[in-house]
Amino acid sequence: MAKISNQSVIAVESNATANATASDNSAKIDDVMNNVAAMMNKMNDQPKKHHAPANVSADASGHHKVDVGFTEFEKELNQTLESGVNNATQDPQWTAEMRQKLLANVTDTMIASLKEKTKPIKQNIGKTWMALPDDQKDEYVSQLKARFESDWAGAMPGIQSHLKIGLRRVGEFAKQTLKVKPEMMLAGSEKTLADSLVNPRCYGSDDPEFLQMEDATTTAAPAKQEKGKPHKLKKFCMPPAVDTMVGRFKDSEGMLSMSFRFEAGAMSLVQTGAKERSIEVGH
Repeated sequence: MAKISNQSVIAVESNATANATASDNSAKIDDVMNNVAAMMNKMNDQPKKHHAPANVSADASGHHKVDVGFTEFEKELNQTLESGVNNATQDPQWTAEMRQKLLANVTDTMIASLKEKTKPIKQNIGKTWMALPDDQKDEYVSQLKARFESDWAGAMPGIQSHLKIGLRRVGEFAKQTLKVKPEMMLAGSEKTLADSLVNPRCYGSDDPEFLQMEDATTTAAPAKQEKGKPHKLKKFCMPPAVDTMVGRFKDSEGMLSMSFRFEAGAMSLVQTGAKERSIEVGH
């Protein structure tokens, strides 16, 4: 009986210790949450400055337009293209009308492609901007614009390099021994510049100068090459220069939007948790 009594005493003491530990932990949690709630209330009590959001405008229908730099990027790209086209078409065969038509057509193609490729990015930016609290909207736009400016600066050398190659070919059209008809020279120049900037660069097909590249997933034994007959390269395409820049924009937008959305959600959860706990403990 003495042994059973001792075991009962030990069990009671263990339960009491566990209850005391749980009570201490609960008290600590209450203290932390109450401190967080007090800090949040203090922040909310501070007077807020009301001002128009930076880099945000509204159109006639009242829809907000967030400026993250795309308008300036397009303007700079147009200026680069205009300067290059003017320099590449100095041959007398190029009339002012032909030069202007070339510039207008290539510019329209390039801007239309850029707008189409960046449309999903702009839509995601708008959704994130609408989801953020008012006190985070300006900071989100400011940081995003800075990221995009850095992405643009990093991608422009590659675009300029591809454009330079295309412009050199445009200049060579007028220097051929066999004169080219004006309409053919204009059409060829437009395609050359579009290929340099916005069209995928594809290789292979029936060109006998390349060797065949077998599919890595093919398990069958390769056929024997006929003597003296070169293999044809299977057609493959490389993305245009503009895609590299758009890819940078997409990565920056995705990372920054996720960060801001997570931060806003975490702050909301802390505030909600602090409010619920203060109600539970009767404050």
